Amino acid sequence: MTNRLDLPVESNPLRALEKARADLARGSHSDAGQTAEDHPADAETRPVFVTEMQEQALSEALAARLDLLRARLTAAREDPVSALLFCGDAEQDCRALAEICHQAGWKMTGTGVALLSDCLRRVVPAEEHHLELVGLLIDALYALRRTETRADMTQAGEELLRGLQLAVGRELGRMDA
Repeated sequence: MTNRLDLPVESNPLRALEKARADLARGSHSDAGQTAEDHPADAETRPVFVTEMQEQALSEALAARLDLLRARLTAAREDPVSALLFCGDAEQDCRALAEICHQAGWKMTGTGVALLSDCLRRVVPAEEHHLELVGLLIDALYALRRTETRADMTQAGEELLRGLQLAVGRELGRMDA
Protein backbone atom coordinates (compact mmCIF):
# COMPACT_ATOMS: atom_id res chain seq x y z
CA MET A 1 0.00 0.00 0.00
CA THR A 2 1.43 3.34 -0.96
CA ASN A 3 -0.08 5.37 1.90
CA ARG A 4 1.32 3.21 4.69
CA LEU A 5 4.32 4.12 6.76
CA ASP A 6 7.55 2.37 5.85
CA LEU A 7 7.42 0.10 8.87
CA PRO A 8 7.75 -3.64 9.06
CA VAL A 9 4.34 -5.28 9.04
CA GLU A 10 3.47 -6.91 12.35
CA SER A 11 1.35 -10.02 11.92
CA ASN A 12 -0.58 -9.42 15.14
CA PRO A 13 -1.82 -5.81 15.51
CA LEU A 14 -2.52 -6.22 19.22
CA ARG A 15 1.05 -7.38 19.83
CA ALA A 16 2.34 -4.41 17.80
CA LEU A 17 0.25 -2.02 19.88
CA GLU A 18 1.52 -3.49 23.13
CA LYS A 19 5.10 -3.34 21.85
CA ALA A 20 4.64 0.31 20.89
CA ARG A 21 3.24 1.13 24.33
CA ALA A 22 6.17 -0.56 26.01
CA ASP A 23 8.62 1.31 23.76
CA LEU A 24 6.89 4.59 24.58
CA ALA A 25 7.05 3.92 28.30
CA ARG A 26 10.69 2.89 28.08
CA GLY A 27 11.56 5.97 26.01
CA SER A 28 9.81 8.40 28.33
CA HIS A 29 11.71 7.09 31.36
CA SER A 30 15.14 7.17 29.73
CA ASP A 31 14.84 10.74 28.44
CA ALA A 32 12.97 12.25 31.39
CA GLY A 33 15.81 14.70 32.12
CA GLN A 34 15.80 16.23 28.65
CA THR A 35 13.46 19.10 27.80
CA ALA A 36 12.54 21.20 24.81
CA GLU A 37 14.74 24.03 26.15
CA ASP A 38 17.77 21.77 25.68
CA HIS A 39 17.04 21.78 21.95
CA PRO A 40 15.71 25.20 20.81
CA ALA A 41 15.12 24.11 17.20
CA ASP A 42 12.73 21.38 18.35
CA ALA A 43 10.97 23.67 20.82
CA GLU A 44 9.31 25.57 17.98
CA THR A 45 7.86 22.53 16.24
CA ARG A 46 7.24 20.05 19.04
CA PRO A 47 5.55 20.49 22.40
CA VAL A 48 8.10 18.17 24.05
CA PHE A 49 11.57 17.05 23.03
CA VAL A 50 11.20 13.82 21.08
CA THR A 51 14.23 11.72 20.23
CA GLU A 52 14.43 9.66 17.07
CA MET A 53 13.80 6.54 19.10
CA GLN A 54 10.71 8.06 20.70
CA GLU A 55 9.48 9.30 17.33
CA GLN A 56 9.91 5.80 15.91
CA ALA A 57 7.94 4.38 18.85
CA LEU A 58 5.23 7.00 18.36
CA SER A 59 5.11 6.18 14.63
CA GLU A 60 4.74 2.49 15.44
CA ALA A 61 2.00 3.23 17.98
CA LEU A 62 0.17 5.36 15.42
CA ALA A 63 0.48 2.65 12.77
CA ALA A 64 -0.71 -0.04 15.19
CA ARG A 65 -3.78 1.99 16.16
CA LEU A 66 -4.58 2.69 12.52
CA ASP A 67 -4.19 -0.99 11.65
CA LEU A 68 -6.60 -1.91 14.45
CA LEU A 69 -9.09 0.71 13.27
CA ARG A 70 -8.86 -0.58 9.71
CA ALA A 71 -9.37 -4.21 10.81
CA ARG A 72 -12.36 -3.31 12.98
CA LEU A 73 -13.84 -1.23 10.16
CA THR A 74 -13.67 -4.28 7.89
CA ALA A 75 -15.70 -6.24 10.44
CA ALA A 76 -18.08 -3.29 10.89
CA ARG A 77 -18.95 -3.32 7.20
CA GLU A 78 -20.30 -6.86 7.54
CA ASP A 79 -22.76 -6.30 10.39
CA PRO A 80 -24.87 -3.26 11.41
CA VAL A 81 -24.38 -3.94 15.12
CA SER A 82 -20.62 -4.17 14.64
CA ALA A 83 -20.75 -0.89 12.73
CA LEU A 84 -22.50 0.82 15.63
CA LEU A 85 -20.01 -0.58 18.13
CA PHE A 86 -17.12 0.38 15.87
CA CYS A 87 -18.13 4.05 15.86
CA GLY A 88 -18.17 4.18 19.65
CA ASP A 89 -14.92 2.27 20.09
CA ALA A 90 -13.17 4.28 17.39
CA GLU A 91 -13.74 7.44 19.43
CA GLN A 92 -11.44 6.01 22.11
CA ASP A 93 -8.87 5.24 19.43
CA CYS A 94 -9.12 8.81 18.18
CA ARG A 95 -8.37 10.13 21.67
CA ALA A 96 -5.30 7.87 21.83
CA LEU A 97 -4.23 8.94 18.32
CA ALA A 98 -4.66 12.61 19.25
CA GLU A 99 -2.42 12.07 22.29
CA ILE A 100 0.24 10.41 20.13
CA CYS A 101 0.11 13.32 17.67
CA HIS A 102 0.37 15.84 20.48
CA GLN A 103 3.35 14.07 22.06
CA ALA A 104 5.17 13.95 18.73
CA GLY A 105 4.16 17.42 17.54
CA TRP A 106 2.42 16.15 14.39
CA LYS A 107 -0.01 18.98 13.69
CA MET A 108 -1.37 17.87 10.31
CA THR A 109 -1.88 14.29 11.45
CA GLY A 110 -3.56 15.62 14.60
CA THR A 111 -5.90 17.70 12.46
CA GLY A 112 -6.71 14.58 10.44
CA VAL A 113 -7.46 12.68 13.66
CA ALA A 114 -9.77 15.50 14.79
CA LEU A 115 -11.55 15.30 11.43
CA LEU A 116 -11.95 11.52 11.81
CA SER A 117 -13.28 11.96 15.35
CA ASP A 118 -15.81 14.55 14.16
CA CYS A 119 -16.83 12.26 11.32
CA LEU A 120 -17.33 9.29 13.66
CA ARG A 121 -19.75 11.30 15.79
CA ARG A 122 -21.85 12.21 12.74
CA VAL A 123 -21.89 9.08 10.56
CA VAL A 124 -24.86 6.76 10.25
CA PRO A 125 -23.28 3.33 10.84
CA ALA A 126 -25.83 1.58 8.61
CA GLU A 127 -24.83 3.73 5.61
CA GLU A 128 -22.08 1.98 3.62
CA HIS A 129 -20.88 5.23 2.02
CA HIS A 130 -20.39 6.73 5.50
CA LEU A 131 -18.21 3.77 6.46
CA GLU A 132 -16.28 4.22 3.20
CA LEU A 133 -15.64 7.83 4.20
CA VAL A 134 -14.31 6.65 7.58
CA GLY A 135 -12.04 4.20 5.76
CA LEU A 136 -10.78 7.00 3.53
CA LEU A 137 -9.98 9.13 6.58
CA ILE A 138 -8.12 6.27 8.27
CA ASP A 139 -6.03 5.71 5.14
CA ALA A 140 -5.40 9.45 4.83
CA LEU A 141 -3.85 9.50 8.31
CA TYR A 142 -1.01 7.35 6.99
CA ALA A 143 -0.45 9.86 4.19
CA LEU A 144 -0.63 12.84 6.55
CA ARG A 145 1.98 11.29 8.81
CA ARG A 146 4.21 10.76 5.80
CA THR A 147 3.87 14.43 4.76
CA GLU A 148 5.19 15.44 8.17
CA THR A 149 8.38 13.43 7.71
CA ARG A 150 9.58 15.69 4.90
CA ALA A 151 9.57 19.46 4.87
CA ASP A 152 8.95 19.61 1.11
CA MET A 153 5.61 17.80 1.53
CA THR A 154 3.93 20.35 3.81
CA GLN A 155 1.87 21.85 1.01
CA ALA A 156 0.73 18.40 -0.12
CA GLY A 157 -0.41 17.63 3.43
CA GLU A 158 -2.32 20.89 3.67
CA GLU A 159 -4.02 20.20 0.34
CA LEU A 160 -4.92 16.69 1.47
CA LEU A 161 -6.48 18.09 4.64
CA ARG A 162 -8.52 20.62 2.64
CA GLY A 163 -9.74 17.85 0.34
CA LEU A 164 -10.70 15.66 3.29
CA GLN A 165 -12.57 18.51 4.94
CA LEU A 166 -14.47 19.12 1.71
CA ALA A 167 -15.31 15.42 1.38
CA VAL A 168 -16.60 15.24 4.96
CA GLY A 169 -18.59 18.45 4.47
CA ARG A 170 -20.08 17.17 1.22
CA GLU A 171 -20.97 13.75 2.63
CA LEU A 172 -22.10 14.68 6.15
CA GLY A 173 -22.87 18.37 5.84
CA ARG A 174 -21.21 21.25 7.61
CA MET A 175 -20.88 21.04 11.36
CA ASP A 176 -22.17 24.60 11.86
CA ALA A 177 -25.26 24.05 9.70
